[in-house]
Amino acid sequence: MRKEIYIGIMALLTLLVGIWGFTFIKGSNILKKNSEFHSYYGNVKELAKASAVTVSGFKVGAITDIQLNPDDVSRVKVTYQVDGDINVPADAVAVIRSSSFIGGKELALEFDRLCGNGVPCMPDGGEIKSEELGLIGSMVDFSEADPIVETVGESFDLIKSKMSQDTANNALYQTYQNLDATIANLARVTQSLEGLIQSSNRSLTSTLNNLDAISQNIASNNIKINSVINNLETTSQSLASLQLDKTLSKVDGALDKTSTTVDQLKTVAVSANSTIGDLKSTIEKMNSSDGSLGLLLNNKDLYNNLEETSDNLSLLIQDLRLNPKRYVNVSLIGRKNKAYTLPKDDPAKN
Repeated sequence: MRKEIYIGIMALLTLLVGIWGFTFIKGSNILKKNSEFHSYYGNVKELAKASAVTVSGFKVGAITDIQLNPDDVSRVKVTYQVDGDINVPADAVAVIRSSSFIGGKELALEFDRLCGNGVPCMPDGGEIKSEELGLIGSMVDFSEADPIVETVGESFDLIKSKMSQDTANNALYQTYQNLDATIANLARVTQSLEGLIQSSNRSLTSTLNNLDAISQNIASNNIKINSVINNLETTSQSLASLQLDKTLSKVDGALDKTSTTVDQLKTVAVSANSTIGDLKSTIEKMNSSDGSLGLLLNNKDLYNNLEETSDNLSLLIQDLRLNPKRYVNVSLIGRKNKAYTLPKDDPAKN
């Protein structure tokens, strides 16, 4: 029985040590009183849970939680615990900085002195102001670099003065003069470019306005453009379904027939031209007085004689019809014909 009690006690102690170790790894020491604070940052890259919280390089706590702000995801909430013996003043700033050149971030609390004696303290669970520093800002204190910058500037001014006054060393002095002239030329070129930009600003503005108007017109006619594209697509599909190969073969056959017809028409045209030439030659002969037909057409006396003959023939036929006895005498049984009596209305006398 006593052995089971010892085993239970050892198991409980092991469990408690495990819980303490787990929380300690996460940056929280349950055996020590701590204060909890939080801050908001825009970028927490390489910052992780259990990262150190320091004051002047001395670790005073650890980060316990990092989570997005549901109301504004550009502000990430970082929660951290600080040793309860460290009285953080209300004007403290929590700065994310690089802990080394090889990577890693830490949270540094910056303030002049601990709270108390008239200095207000940050309440437990309060929000501390935040700030972020890059790699150079984390590794270099710019206040320490000011004397170096001043020394370098004075040295540069001294070198410049020496170069401008040392006329004995012609090469060095000439180099300085060329550098000075180059800088002056660059200044003039810069002024010219500025004038050119100012002069073309109006044209550029007008061009941009035109581009804006074109883009607006395209946007306003987007439905029409889509309709045209759809119509083109429908047309292309219709053309694809027309079996153009068969249609083109039929067109080729029709063209061959048309070519044959055209050749026949050319033959007919040649024959017609020959016939027209013969007809023209005949008309020319008719118009001339060489042939009989030409004489008939061109001789007026012959025309008058023919007309007179035609009239006499008409009279003869009419008289033959009216007075057949004048031309035919038929005697029956020896009977003598009566003598012809000239009618009073003889048409030949009219």
